[in-house]
Amino acid sequence: LLHAGAQQEKALAASKADLAAKGEEDERCRARQGEAEQLQAKEVAATAQELLRARGEQTGELEAMQNEIDRLRHTGVELARELEGKTKEIAELRRDKAEQGAALAA
Repeated sequence: LLHAGAQQEKALAASKADLAAKGEEDERCRARQGEAEQLQAKEVAATAQELLRARGEQTGELEAMQNEIDRLRHTGVELARELEGKTKEIAELRRDKAEQGAALAA
C-alpha cells in the first residue's frame, strides 16, 4: 500500500511536470506568435509607406506633366496671337503696296 502511494505521488509529480512543460511550451508558442504578428504588422506598415511614397512620386510627376501641358498651351495661345498679328501686318502691307501701285499707274 505504501508502494502504491509512492507510485501515485510519482505519477502526480510527473503529471505536474508535464503540465508545467506544456504550459511553458504554450507560452513560447504565444510569444513566437506575438513576434510573428509584430513582424507582419511592420511589413504591412513598410509596404503601405512604400505605396504612399510611390503614389506621391506619381502625383508629383503628374503635376509636373500638367504644368508642362499648361505652359505649352499658353505658349500656343501666344504664338497664335502673334501669327494673327503678323497676318494682319502682311495684309496691310499688301494693301498699301496695291494702293501705291494703283497711284503710280494713275
